[in-house]
Amino acid sequence: MALHFPPATADSTHTGCPEYRYFRANPISGALGVEIDGINLGRELHDEVLEELYSALLNHLVIFFRRQELSPRQLTRFGRQFGELHINPFGEGHHDAPEVMLVRSQDNEELRFAGKWHSDISWDKFPAMGSVLYAVTVPRFGGDTLFANMYLACQALSPPMRAMLKQLNAEHTVDKSKFGGARFGNSFDDSVRHPMLRTHPDTKRSAIYVNEYFTCAIEGMSESESSALLNFLFVHLTRPDFCCRFRWEPGSVAFWDNRVTQHYATNDYPGGERLMHRVTIIGDRPY
Repeated sequence: MALHFPPATADSTHTGCPEYRYFRANPISGALGVEIDGINLGRELHDEVLEELYSALLNHLVIFFRRQELSPRQLTRFGRQFGELHINPFGEGHHDAPEVMLVRSQDNEELRFAGKWHSDISWDKFPAMGSVLYAVTVPRFGGDTLFANMYLACQALSPPMRAMLKQLNAEHTVDKSKFGGARFGNSFDDSVRHPMLRTHPDTKRSAIYVNEYFTCAIEGMSESESSALLNFLFVHLTRPDFCCRFRWEPGSVAFWDNRVTQHYATNDYPGGERLMHRVTIIGDRPY
């Protein structure tokens, strides 16, 4: 099924909330993020609805849903409607749907995905276009996820800084020792290089594309130069005015654009149980 996704409705992302035909969208912050009402993700969705959902994703960068009931196969079906799904070599897959990665708090497993801002699988030649996360079990309090708008982070840099970053590439890699080895062997590169400012393929806008979890060096710079610039950016891109925060409930869903957002999973629920199902949609090579 070939969908013809429309462009974002405005150059200034999230400055207003457009009217949509098939659902209602309620902003949760001034920077990014809307909650969408009136959609049942477990049902087969028409192309027009999928196109409008993608338009909302382009406009608001992350879209949230409440009160959903999604089996792993339904979650997989929804994700596949936006592209090919990635099977994460480091995560535990669901026995009914290998594309569904289990993100759980048991035995501190979630520490692997908490504590640092990141964009999913930026260590791949073809990083994630988007990720869809479904809450199965959540703690009574805590365990929120924060998202940051990389368009805004880019716009807030001075023109000389943007001009410099536009000329630079950064190295992205994954710490295999931390993740306990890959499920499918080492069928991936040790590191890849992506532009530090990437162009969104649909909106044609620039966004910062380095993250604390997976970006390790800047091509052509010394270690001290690279560390200084990266550390500045890691602090800059998570300013509160670039961010929103989502409180999970059982049945909540988040669908975010990894090309122009980063996210941070809080680990503030000691002893609490948290189980999420995630599918990740493969994207294009950054440019």
